[in-house]
Amino acid sequence: MHSLRHRNAGQPLDPGARLVIEAAAILEISEYELLDLAYREWYGRPPPARVLSDAFGPYMFHGRTPFWAVPLAREVIALYREGRLEQSRFRAVMRPPPTLRDLLVAAVQSVLLLLLFGLIWYAASAHVPYP
Repeated sequence: MHSLRHRNAGQPLDPGARLVIEAAAILEISEYELLDLAYREWYGRPPPARVLSDAFGPYMFHGRTPFWAVPLAREVIALYREGRLEQSRFRAVMRPPPTLRDLLVAAVQSVLLLLLFGLIWYAASAHVPYP
């Protein structure tokens, strides 16, 4: 999520990029999703795919933040710092915490993967002759 920290090593980030990173982290969404949301808020319609990809490239590689993303990022950060984010319109964007069912499914999937890898390892090691 904090991919801009790695870009342009040695160069300071654009202040707008820092805001986008922080706001995306607060909402627990990707920076691309935040730019999409910001475009929708600014222009009142979904962004054409080309427009969003054209804006994301310079943001991703050069830290140039579209002007329409900064106000939304500032608003998210301000609401978060004031403790009002959960009651704001961004509540719908935020990912809900995992439920008990989600945790159980993840645990079962992890156990099944471990069993599968164990079987593969056993099968591979049982048929490898030692010199």
